[in-house]
Amino acid sequence: WYGDAVPPDFEALVGGVVDASGVDFAVLHSGDTIGPDSIVSGASTIMASWIGGTDGYIGVAFYNEATSALNFGYLHVTTTGPFGFPAEVHDWAYDASGAAITIP
Repeated sequence: WYGDAVPPDFEALVGGVVDASGVDFAVLHSGDTIGPDSIVSGASTIMASWIGGTDGYIGVAFYNEATSALNFGYLHVTTTGPFGFPAEVHDWAYDASGAAITIP
């Protein structure tokens, strides 16, 4: 979502899923759903929960230019090192229909 050309109607709807604080990117797990009820932030850069040794998922909401719809997805990420970096993305998925997606 960073640097993308997002239509004004979608600007407040795109970003990464954050925890209840609304600031820190949440560590999601199998069975969690990303969708319209998820709290997302396109401005957050805080990943305090992603310390070294974390294995989880980052939920995302983004504007899909090909379909002109808001799409929901996730990235499977592991972190190493004392501060969570480097991080490695193992896989990702999203639902191009605009429906919510559940992490398998």
